[in-house]
Amino acid sequence: MQNCESSLPSVHKQVCLHRPKYLLQGAGVAALLVLLFPPQGGKHRRVVDAVSFRESLTGQILADRGVSRAVISMAGTGRGRQNVLVRADLLASATGLEATSLQLEYLPSGTLCRGNVTHVESFAFRGTCRMQGGARRAVRASWQLLDGNSLRGTLESRPIAA
Repeated sequence: MQNCESSLPSVHKQVCLHRPKYLLQGAGVAALLVLLFPPQGGKHRRVVDAVSFRESLTGQILADRGVSRAVISMAGTGRGRQNVLVRADLLASATGLEATSLQLEYLPSGTLCRGNVTHVESFAFRGTCRMQGGARRAVRASWQLLDGNSLRGTLESRPIAA
């Protein structure tokens, strides 16, 4: 550390003398971070297009009510090992459901599963959808309403035998 001893004031000389100690502490912290949070090295820990999943769901309910019909939509995100976007739309009239649609978008692949809602409850629905390759899935979403139109719950999908 001879270059620290030159014409520096004594306060700076003390900092220079302790520099190896700080470098070792910094290296120790870096090593600990690598052990706690290892680099991924290009490997993706999430499942891609899982056949079955059960993930936490967050989203919202949107309703557009007309004179004789209403469009009610649930849009949300399932997060966990299989991230997925979900949207369910209902066209309802005074006599019941006239039409439904259901779509899951698997992330990160963007693979779509499209189908229909088959059963509706106050805070849940069930449906079926078909993957682009033809495989069918049973889907269930259930939730609790938070404030306003926000929701939190569970989104599940499993294969349907051919």
